[in-house]
Amino acid sequence: MNAFSQVRDITPVITGTFPIEALGAIQQRIYALEDQYAKSLDASGVSQGLVNIAGATTVLTGKTPYKIFVFTLDVVFATGTYTFAFEETAPNVETATTL
Repeated sequence: MNAFSQVRDITPVITGTFPIEALGAIQQRIYALEDQYAKSLDASGVSQGLVNIAGATTVLTGKTPYKIFVFTLDVVFATGTYTFAFEETAPNVETATTL
């Protein structure tokens, strides 16, 4: 297990109906963001320079080639709250209609 995954508990909020494969992609995005959060902590455990994310479009990929998952993402780093709102599944970025 990676050290960053043990820093704190998080609250994931996921809305919409989407392929189950997207769950793994969401998990990987949360791991990457939590790694950034852990690296931003100073010696007293306070995040330095990391800003929340609001209404960002994020494109996630799973294990299936030629399939992307588009979500709107909100992150509150102070509380560890990750909100993913499903938008669409598409073969690639060029065919996604919500980008």
